[in-house]
Amino acid sequence: MNRLNHFRSAIPFCTNYHSKGSWISSLNYFISYDETEKNIPATNFPYPSDKEFNVIWTQIVEGEFYPDTYFEYIKSWSTLRRTIIQFNNEISNILIRKFQFNQDLVPDSIKELLENLLTQLKNTPLIDIDRWERIGINFSDRIKEKLQNNEKMNSYISSYRNFLFQYYGINSKQNIRLGFHNFQDAEANLFQMHNFFELVYSEKPDYFNDYLIVQDEIQSFHNFRLLLGYQINNHGQKKSVLKYLEQKEKAERKEIIQEIKGLLKSVNESGIQVFYPKDLIIEFPFKSIIIAYSVNDPCHTELELLEIFKKMSDYSKIQYVYLIPLYHKGIFTEFGFKVYIANVPKILPLLIENNREFWKYMLSFKITNYYKKFVTINNEYTIPEYEIYSQLFQFCNEFQIFSEINKIILLKPDETDENLVKLENRFNIMKIKAREKIIQLIQKNIDLLKEYQLKYPNNGYSNELITFYQLNLEKIKSNQMIDDFENIDYIRLFSYVDSMPINIE
Repeated sequence: MNRLNHFRSAIPFCTNYHSKGSWISSLNYFISYDETEKNIPATNFPYPSDKEFNVIWTQIVEGEFYPDTYFEYIKSWSTLRRTIIQFNNEISNILIRKFQFNQDLVPDSIKELLENLLTQLKNTPLIDIDRWERIGINFSDRIKEKLQNNEKMNSYISSYRNFLFQYYGINSKQNIRLGFHNFQDAEANLFQMHNFFELVYSEKPDYFNDYLIVQDEIQSFHNFRLLLGYQINNHGQKKSVLKYLEQKEKAERKEIIQEIKGLLKSVNESGIQVFYPKDLIIEFPFKSIIIAYSVNDPCHTELELLEIFKKMSDYSKIQYVYLIPLYHKGIFTEFGFKVYIANVPKILPLLIENNREFWKYMLSFKITNYYKKFVTINNEYTIPEYEIYSQLFQFCNEFQIFSEINKIILLKPDETDENLVKLENRFNIMKIKAREKIIQLIQKNIDLLKEYQLKYPNNGYSNELITFYQLNLEKIKSNQMIDDFENIDYIRLFSYVDSMPINIE
């Protein structure tokens, strides 16, 4: 919209304003809706002053009508979730009758249900932990920080509401695809929503037994998504349509896993054990696979990565691969690697040259129970020496993020542009969180190295690492400008770890 507003300011006499983005991406996935494509009549552009009035009016209304007790908040969300499940199931049954028996009959009760759902979506209060605290709903420090990250909760409501308006509103191909896109976005946010309420109910009462509806909620979205996709692609009648769609989806995912098994067959034969998942990870709009692999040296897991990446560099049916290194068939670290398949061609030459800068193209992810459920791994233990290497990799990842955020903030946007000022504020909040995370990470690294020195006293390389961490810890704690990301000699830091004597039983 900002581009169109600027364009309209430059050329104000047009009757319509169009925009369409030119996508440059090596990620091979289908975009269900292109949000850059717009066609807006000049008379439909919003007045800038309306935004300010709307904000003031919203604040007045919220102050008057927002719930002021925990019970009312939970009741609103619990009621909404159950109504959405009912709506998903009712429309799914209508679509099943249409595809199996060519029946287009829509009961009158559906219209009433839709109106009721739209009202609930409009009236259900957005989750705001700060507002909860102001009315006396408090949580322990243990979970408060996790609850603060509640954007997915609120986007769940907005995505589902947008789906209803777009899919059942003006009947155009673009609107239908946009509606389906928003429905899938709402479904993708279910996991975060369930995690949020699980945390809340660990300290507050679950008055409405919401834990009982979790599986029904997941199933209702799954079935409805399959049927909507079938409807959008204009498929005809089909006997046992839902069973057919479920089998088709499972077959497509199984085919991808089998293809990757085929690609990595020679890797297995070379002595590297590869463990494959039961299913793909679906993070709309991406498909990802999680793989566990055996390593000979826990401090040099990249040696086996080279062999895996050689075989997967041209594979385009997934966008990410999650990698969990194993030692003696067990998980020995809390972090794994997350890699864009599109970045593998950049990583390969660095691995071949034994250049440690390969990590710049990889992310770390915490190996939580969510990821463990995809692959069967029975053993877990800790190798303290490896943690020094693993935590250095994690520090590099986090500091790279911190540095990029800092660069954006230093650009200092035009203060007259309200959207850019809001964006700057958002990045400032992100910087604070990234800074706190780095402080915790540095302290953990220092503690690990001090434990290491008890086992290997008078080791100069561990002293060098401690000095590096302590220097940057003091700088970041006192809000001094920490060394620029590009100027830190990460190759030297990793070489310290390589040179430290390690005795792994």
